[in-house]
Amino acid sequence: MTRTEIEIKLREILNSLIEVEEVNMSLKLNEVGVDSINLIKMLILVEEAFNIELTDEELISDSYTSLNDMVSFIERKL
Repeated sequence: MTRTEIEIKLREILNSLIEVEEVNMSLKLNEVGVDSINLIKMLILVEEAFNIELTDEELISDSYTSLNDMVSFIERKL
């Protein structure tokens, strides 16, 4: 899966949780309206969408500050 495909899927996941008109991949998640509850929901949807499994530590990690961070993380897990 290419980085662009991951970005598209991640945008779809984000839009299923909160309404965002246009998503800048470098914006911090909290800047687009993702709170801690939505982040957990998003990570669960990421697991399902990309068929990956996150450890408990990865679920509570502060590593996902932006969508770009999340894309890089998914690339490493795939």
